[in-house]
Amino acid sequence: LADLQRAAKPALIVLSGRDFVAHEFEQVCRDQPGWQQFLAANGVQHLPEADHTFSGARHRDEVARLSLNWCETVGGQI
Repeated sequence: LADLQRAAKPALIVLSGRDFVAHEFEQVCRDQPGWQQFLAANGVQHLPEADHTFSGARHRDEVARLSLNWCETVGGQI
């Protein structure tokens, strides 16, 4: 978290719903005010049906679309 904050650049986090690691990350974030603040200030997207690697074509396409939209939104900030 400290390195992300120090970078002072926008971030997009995409979390899959069928993913133990993503669930653990969300639990840690719920208990850490610093993470809560970081996530509130940045983009967080949830794909509830996706697995950890977004292995389905539909989920990969959705991650690509979310990423493109995010890049267009943050523009010159990155």
